[in-house]
Amino acid sequence: MTQPKEIYTARRMVSIVAVAAVMAAVAFGLGFDRAALGALAGSLIGLVNYYLIYSVARADEGADRAKLQVKLLVRSLSRLGISMAALLAALRFGPEFVIGVLAGILSETVTYMADAVALLFKRQR
Repeated sequence: MTQPKEIYTARRMVSIVAVAAVMAAVAFGLGFDRAALGALAGSLIGLVNYYLIYSVARADEGADRAKLQVKLLVRSLSRLGISMAALLAALRFGPEFVIGVLAGILSETVTYMADAVALLFKRQR
């Protein structure tokens, strides 16, 4: 049962925002208001980073494999640059905000880990 790519993308983006919202709620609940704001801001970077890689992954099947690999490398380096720039910009708002932004950026990775765990349990059945 495969999902159309558009549905998968919409679900992935919603889950990235949901993970960041949970992180922000936990931070806010613990009294770290700036970290909560940073998590929400960082989730936007996580969404951009996800889309950068997704747009390469959805390339045509008939496309040249070497060109796709170069494109993937460039996009991966772009993601790194965007994340570093966001973290450096967050420094202006204090260490709490930086940690929140980092958590928001990593919300994309958390959704991948959740998929891996789900696949693991699915395989064991």
